[in-house]
Amino acid sequence: MKRISLMLALFLTLSFGMAFAQPPAGDIYLSSVTGLGPNGGLPANTGTVVEFVFNYTNNDAVNKVKGMTNGFVIYNNTGLTWVGTYATDPTFPSGNFDLIWAENPFDWDGTGADTIGFGGSVITGPGLPPSFDGPVVNLSIDATGAPYGEEICIDSAFYRPSGAWMWAFGAPGSTPPNWAGPYCYLTEEILNQCPEFTTAPTSYTGDHCNTVVLQYAATDPEGDPISFAVVAGVGSIDGSGTYSYAPTLADVGASVTATIEVNDGLHNPGDCPQVVLNMNFTNEAPVIACGGTIPVGMGNTACADFTVDDVDCDPASVSILSVTPAPVGNVTLVGGQVCFETVGAAAPAGDGGVLYTVTLEATDGNASSTCSVEFDVLTTEPYEVQIEKTHNTLQGMHEIVDVTLNKGSEDMGGFDFMIAYDASALQFQTAIPGAPFTDCGWEYFNYRFGPNGNCGNACPSGMLEVVGIAETNNGPNHPTCLTPSPLPAVLFSLDFLVSNDRTLECQYAPIRFYWTNCTDNSIAYHPADDPLASIQGVSRYVIDFDMIGHIEDATTGFPTYTGVQEECLVGGGQGKPAPIQFVDFLNGGIDIVCADSIDARGDINLNGNSNEIADAVLFSNYFVKGLAVFNVNMQGQIAATDVNADGLTLSVA
Repeated sequence: MKRISLMLALFLTLSFGMAFAQPPAGDIYLSSVTGLGPNGGLPANTGTVVEFVFNYTNNDAVNKVKGMTNGFVIYNNTGLTWVGTYATDPTFPSGNFDLIWAENPFDWDGTGADTIGFGGSVITGPGLPPSFDGPVVNLSIDATGAPYGEEICIDSAFYRPSGAWMWAFGAPGSTPPNWAGPYCYLTEEILNQCPEFTTAPTSYTGDHCNTVVLQYAATDPEGDPISFAVVAGVGSIDGSGTYSYAPTLADVGASVTATIEVNDGLHNPGDCPQVVLNMNFTNEAPVIACGGTIPVGMGNTACADFTVDDVDCDPASVSILSVTPAPVGNVTLVGGQVCFETVGAAAPAGDGGVLYTVTLEATDGNASSTCSVEFDVLTTEPYEVQIEKTHNTLQGMHEIVDVTLNKGSEDMGGFDFMIAYDASALQFQTAIPGAPFTDCGWEYFNYRFGPNGNCGNACPSGMLEVVGIAETNNGPNHPTCLTPSPLPAVLFSLDFLVSNDRTLECQYAPIRFYWTNCTDNSIAYHPADDPLASIQGVSRYVIDFDMIGHIEDATTGFPTYTGVQEECLVGGGQGKPAPIQFVDFLNGGIDIVCADSIDARGDINLNGNSNEIADAVLFSNYFVKGLAVFNVNMQGQIAATDVNADGLTLSVA
């Protein structure tokens, strides 16, 4: 048992000197208590000191209280160990009433129980002013270590020899002040308390591309170390209370939560405070842009550009959402373009004569946007122009190469073709008009050859431009038809002399369409739905004879073998329509015969036996009757007359 020492002699002396009359009415009462446990008891295991504040009340409006004999006793009947203390309340008006207190441990009820007494007296000052009511005395109890469930009381103290409470007052009479006690409290065990959140976000809204970072904070009543944990839901939280979560597209529109608990390690999981964080994640749809109306002749393939802006962190995919009405041909996506490969016949058997709307969709898997582009498929079939490829052409001989119109539905008004060849292997001789001029009566045909155009030193060594026009301003003369029928029909033929250079034997000498500007290799035609209009048809496909697939490329720039360039595919404004990619070009050339395949010197009748009598007779007949005697293979038989391999045929030597 711990007791507080007593200045007993001083206390008794002061108490005896204050046995004066009391005011008619006065109170001493407990005005506040701080530090009690959650059940209203004295904490017996936390080190917490409970403080009791007593007010003195002078209900007399005229007279002052000039002295006092008042005491308190704190007691317990079971011999507890506890501590009691006293202090003058710091808010007491100094100079008005100064108190001296003595502390006296004694046996209050004769049972040997633990008791502490407090007594007081007036020593200086004018006293408590009239109508005073304020805190004067602070008594404190520390019950740390006391058993749980024991009672400790505060009551008024009876001190001998003065006896009952007394106040010194100016009026006659002796009435003790009113006392509201005793005040009794049980000792209680204060269990360890959980930490409490001081900062605890419960909601979050943001873009799913950004990581969630939120700060949590908590305090522990006992000062124990605290920790945080995500006990349910998503994300993680570190020891400093920083919560983080990296959302995904799947979280958009979903219920995403995290339950966060704070604990001091002295409680089971789930026993301490938890907070539920509700997260709402947003997403921005990708933006796709396209549009416009693309005219395309039936049987052609036309493409329209589209662009996609992903906007946020999600990659977008593009698909064809719909094609209205349903086409016969195929609509596909190629890189950043949507392409329509039309079927060359009028609807319903083909795609011609129909306006198709193609709707594209860009999506990130959660949100999407759409755009539409129109393809106006004309009721036409594109032209196909082909340069012939010859086979087994003999060197030193002339070779006629046809340029043929294989197909095309619209009426032609004229053409302008630029053709390139190797002048070291082929020597151009002349151009011969074909069916449009002989059968239809076209009125203009001309050609020129030699380097020309904007290709400079890059020009091929051999270049040839051939121009044909159906109608000229020459009075009443008119062509009888515009497009020869039936097709295929030869537009014109080219006469080449094949070089006799033996290093070229068994070689292929290509003859190809060539572009130096936007007017090269174009056909002027009249569409069936507007016979008075004149449309410039330019290259759609370009195909080499010895290559697999197409070589057209509108981005190489002039000069080029790859067809019309992008800069040509624009209109000039109102009333100046853009050219239509409506002509397919197939390249050709001359295949020079291999020497070993025709090397039959002396075998003029080509029967496999050289220099026999029959060969001599046949050669003799040539000098009498001419080339008509070579009726097996004229070129081969002529070559066989070079018996001595001097390069001279049809000679006696």
